[in-house]
Amino acid sequence: MVKQGAWEKLILAPMIMVIILNGLMLPIEASKPNEFSATKFYELYGKDLEFKDAVEKIRSIAAAKDSFIDKDWMLIQTSFNHILQKMGLVTLDKFDEKQLLEFKKEIEYMASNIKLIELEKNYTETPSLLMTPQQEIAYATTYAPIVKQPQFDTVGNGLTNVSVDVFEQSIYGYSMPGYNIIEISLVWNDEDYPNNPPLDAAYDAVRQVLYGRLQDIETYFIVIDRTSGFFYHLSFRKIAAYRPGLIDFDGCYSSTQTWTQSNHYEALKDRYLWDKTSEHAWMYVNTWNHMLEKDQNNAGTHRSYQTWTEFTLQHGNRITTENTIQWLYDYTNEALYQAP
Repeated sequence: MVKQGAWEKLILAPMIMVIILNGLMLPIEASKPNEFSATKFYELYGKDLEFKDAVEKIRSIAAAKDSFIDKDWMLIQTSFNHILQKMGLVTLDKFDEKQLLEFKKEIEYMASNIKLIELEKNYTETPSLLMTPQQEIAYATTYAPIVKQPQFDTVGNGLTNVSVDVFEQSIYGYSMPGYNIIEISLVWNDEDYPNNPPLDAAYDAVRQVLYGRLQDIETYFIVIDRTSGFFYHLSFRKIAAYRPGLIDFDGCYSSTQTWTQSNHYEALKDRYLWDKTSEHAWMYVNTWNHMLEKDQNNAGTHRSYQTWTEFTLQHGNRITTENTIQWLYDYTNEALYQAP
């Protein structure tokens, strides 16, 4: 998910292993058949001109269109088959109709975000920062929600990084007198498509092609009343202006979905309905692609949750996070389309 701010949360337990390649943070190497390797992808992109050409063909279509006509889809399939074959993975011609439809849906969803990447890449607004980084981290800790993730998903897909940035009464070109704004980005090490290794590997390849990273990022903004010091509201991705006491799940709401589902919903929820005794809201991860809700929807082995409460917050925004974990872009500034 590619947009505003970013909080990198460096979890203390359990730690997810990563490797460093040319300054990039990449997930640990694949160890099972049909498992995607970020390192292999990165190396092929740098050394194999045919592989790089296949990547760029897909990117050029995705950057131009949110949905694909048959001609586009045929070129995408051909290019992805070339990529998957070079990586020793199951190619799309081996997928059944249901798998292909799911694969196409994910490509089209991510293609819709490519435009946001390009817009933000060229934005030049400088935010106001009056606190020191250490003060910002301490301030953000006071209000940051608690994230609860299914225990089984913390191995390989755990919430590994959190970055915070604090703005005093203005943010990316918007004046917000009387309020402070905390920008937070959640980073998950990966997101595994459930019970389907070939589709999961292809899905990982899509994210590398379009985003330049395997990690999943969700960014949100907490607005704080400067006079009272109280939580005012919280917004994800698209920014909702001045909605007191609400959490705006824009594009990352799970609704009643359970683990094997992946639709992106929107919802406005009263924060105080589930957070009357603490200043910290909490959010449950309910789906494999990290859609969130105030309640947990899963049963059986998916019901046991890890509560991420012990972590070290890192100072930085969404750009800081993107530039740390992705390799396609060199971000310099961010753009919002409405005040938080």
